[in-house]
Amino acid sequence: MKCYLQPIAIRTASGAPGNEYWQQQADYLIEVTLDEENKRILGSERYNLHK
Repeated sequence: MKCYLQPIAIRTASGAPGNEYWQQQADYLIEVTLDEENKRILGSERYNLHK
């Protein structure tokens, strides 16, 4: 049995971006500290999602 992919608005049958393709933009800030004496990794992250 052969299977053929059907193109949709987001992706074409070849996998290329279609007319309604979109990407989400995000900025990340990750801060990490290694506490070797206590054998711990401490950290935090902050992110900003753009429209």
